[in-house]
Amino acid sequence: VKSLKPLTRRQFKLVLLENDLLDEVELAINNIEDKTTKTRMQIEYTEATEFQRTSNSVKYMCNLLGLTEEQVNQMWEAAQQL
Repeated sequence: VKSLKPLTRRQFKLVLLENDLLDEVELAINNIEDKTTKTRMQIEYTEATEFQRTSNSVKYMCNLLGLTEEQVNQMWEAAQQL
């Protein structure tokens, strides 16, 4: 995981789109019940200029979507080529 470089916002959103997860991520964030957590995730998702594979917010989003570490790593590697 340490070898996976940060993704640009563009790469992150394109890989979500290619895996039919773009709308799912936004819906999952909107459905977070805790207001503070929801707002934090909205800010992380909409305002970040890059995404770190090991960041807490990325881990949280992956858990929301029910993605395994392996699935996320594969998408991350694919995104690095975009």
